[in-house]
Amino acid sequence: MQNPLGSTWDGKPCDDGNNKNQELSLLCFFWGVVMQNEIKRIIFSMDVKEDREDAESHALAIFKLGPEALSILVGFARSVMQNETDQDILKKQLRAIILCLGTFARKRFFLKPRIFSDSHAISLLCELSTEGYHSATTVLHNIGFSDADIEKQRLLSLPIVDKHLNDREISINEALQEIKTVILPFRLNTIRKDAYMIGYSRKHAHEIYRIGKNDFSYRIRRRR
Repeated sequence: MQNPLGSTWDGKPCDDGNNKNQELSLLCFFWGVVMQNEIKRIIFSMDVKEDREDAESHALAIFKLGPEALSILVGFARSVMQNETDQDILKKQLRAIILCLGTFARKRFFLKPRIFSDSHAISLLCELSTEGYHSATTVLHNIGFSDADIEKQRLLSLPIVDKHLNDREISINEALQEIKTVILPFRLNTIRKDAYMIGYSRKHAHEIYRIGKNDFSYRIRRRR
């Protein structure tokens, strides 16, 4: 697939700067749409379980599209997670996306892996890791993330909200300790909207909210 930005200029000067900027904007938009469609087509064709070697070659093809492909992969993953109702298709596509993200996590001599350029990609892998996708955990371990780092990244991905009157203010390390040690009959360890849901008992839900850059609150809320 050829980048249209490298094949449309005819060598003649533009009439003015505005026309040139408009043309470049249209070409960039067109190239973005083409890349999105190509990445979706490749993801749909991949089956990591059935043919790993073929899937790896497709993942490398996406990597060669450039760093823009990384953000497209993350956006596509979020769309699939939100809209795909068939669990088999969901898992198949997410496995393919994780494999592709893994190509961006490979070390490049003395340079950092490209995946570090997109915090949303790291957050996505952390989320998939805690949801049981072991391949996502492997990718994170390969770039130096421990299990505690993965949980910490999930907490830092929460939006900042106001602290409630009865919340107990805690540090991020205390939040991690609560997640690790609190004893509840029903564990969730998942993110719901703006909170990290640790779990619940018969009458109360146990949640962690982010109330500052590195500040959190522990909330015990009566279940409805």
